[in-house]
Amino acid sequence: MESTQILSLVLAFASVVASTICSCVAIKMARKRIETAVSTSIDIANRYYKFQFFSEYTRRYQDLILHSPCDFHCLSISNEKEKTFMQLYFDLCSEEFYLHNQGVIDDHVWNLWVEGMKAAMIKQNFQAAWKYLAQLYDDQNFIHFMNNIDNEH
Repeated sequence: MESTQILSLVLAFASVVASTICSCVAIKMARKRIETAVSTSIDIANRYYKFQFFSEYTRRYQDLILHSPCDFHCLSISNEKEKTFMQLYFDLCSEEFYLHNQGVIDDHVWNLWVEGMKAAMIKQNFQAAWKYLAQLYDDQNFIHFMNNIDNEH
């Protein structure tokens, strides 16, 4: 084999190696950009998902308040409509408690909601309603939370 043929083979081999290295670098860079884009998309989706939960539960709370049969201070479980209202309120609290424990609701939002629950539970009519309605709930952690809400946070 002539030296020019050997040189041509070496150059061809070097070209293949160089293009392989360049392709690997390009693939690695593209993979990094894709991973970043996917991570960003997941982060945005998670924030949107949490925002949707917050919005939905805020809307449900507002609907409860707007359709309350009377002022929070006069509610009692002796009236069927008011008892239903109280049960819907405690159901909402139970769902929020569950979502927080599952990590769907972050601590900041949860603490805001807990403050609202505390504000309700300092009222004697809510305390009486809870004593009556607590038997409807299976989650012992939720029952304990509601029984001790003033001491929990």
